[in-house]
Amino acid sequence: MKNLSRREFLKSAALWTAGGIALPGLAACSKDNLLFADKEYNGRVVIVGAGVAGLYAALLLQRHGAQVTILEASPVYGGRIRKLDGFADRTIDLGADLVQGRQSILFDLLRSRGDEASLVADAGIGRYLHGDSLLTEEDFSALPGAQPVLDILLGSLGSYRGLDITLTDYAERIGVSAEFLNIVDYFAGTQGTSPERLGVRSYAQDIRSRTQGSGAWRLQGSLYDVIDDAIVAPLRERIMLNRQVTRIDYSGDTIVVSDAEGDEHSADQVIVAVPLTILQRGDIEFVPGFSSLKQWGIDHIGMDAGIQIVMRFSDRFWPRGKIIGGERCPEYLDPLQDRESNDAVLMGKAAGLKAEFLSTQGAAAVDILLEELDRMFGGNSASSTLVDSFIMDWSKEQFIGGSVSYAPLGMLSARVNLATPIPGRIFFAGEASNFNGHHGTVHGAMETGYRAAIEVISMA
Repeated sequence: MKNLSRREFLKSAALWTAGGIALPGLAACSKDNLLFADKEYNGRVVIVGAGVAGLYAALLLQRHGAQVTILEASPVYGGRIRKLDGFADRTIDLGADLVQGRQSILFDLLRSRGDEASLVADAGIGRYLHGDSLLTEEDFSALPGAQPVLDILLGSLGSYRGLDITLTDYAERIGVSAEFLNIVDYFAGTQGTSPERLGVRSYAQDIRSRTQGSGAWRLQGSLYDVIDDAIVAPLRERIMLNRQVTRIDYSGDTIVVSDAEGDEHSADQVIVAVPLTILQRGDIEFVPGFSSLKQWGIDHIGMDAGIQIVMRFSDRFWPRGKIIGGERCPEYLDPLQDRESNDAVLMGKAAGLKAEFLSTQGAAAVDILLEELDRMFGGNSASSTLVDSFIMDWSKEQFIGGSVSYAPLGMLSARVNLATPIPGRIFFAGEASNFNGHHGTVHGAMETGYRAAIEVISMA
């Protein structure tokens, strides 16, 4: 078994970044892939966590001969990608639902399956809430003082190289007035947090290496169903649900993974692909414990609350595209827009402090959003036409505990520290460990599963 230093890890990681090779879709499952070549690996690999990252790593390793066992703490697989069936006439994807860019491992997967033709372009922002008015982009852009906040939305933070300050402080520095702060909240929410918590320099460093390209799409069908068919189906018998891992002992020649059911699973290597919050809470005991560098990395990546409130109405009273800038909920979107649906469905999305507040309200969070929508559209347009609602509160999911990772102040190399393997024994995957700018996305999670599988095989 080869050991790999942190420096060697970073050097090898350059090979699998989206900019270094054409990351494959289903092609990665064959032995024609450059990095896998014809190398067989028949070791025993336990993968902790059946989110997209863990599942994709398992698929690749299984195709190369590994004896794979996947342990998932919850009663369902998929992690932060789920679906809501029966609520409307089409499946609604919860959690991750966007295909971002054409130069990604996910897009290659869709292309290889022939799903590219069923992609529908994301409608983008349709209306900005300003005071009591819903404005088109043209009208909003014409407002005095709107340009600084529009610059943030259009990507100005990517070129920031100053001291690490919060987005709140940055907005004040560039002259964003109080009347536009709800739009800043929306931007921070797309990153999984609040402006008070997002570090501008850390964020800029985080995203500068993104290579997936522009554009965002949703499928006519369900992204969850694609993952289920293309990745989960060949692995189904290898997935053990309701198996919360409590201890990973790698002090001996054989790694012993213990679960809450009292069972022990022997492995030659282990891939840890659990949400960041599980590691931050210390839900899994590692023997020996983490190095101070590894623990620092885990502790210095952010992951906040996230909530999605799905509402079905008897009538569609909102315009095309997202509505952004709400005081209670910074983003509303129609998840079935352009998807051949006859149902009127609106989803409110929030992260960070606003998600934390809505989470404390329980079922009353729906009423809070209805009141806000009534104010936006006048009268009781929303409250009088509500048919049904559903709340997906990710912070209350025991084995997830939040939405997506984000860059807090002083994050620096924390993602690299998290991703670096414990030589030859323990490997790490999951969107929070993606230090090439693609965190918080399905394709980013898949990339880390791909990386972890390469690390396991290359170090054998």
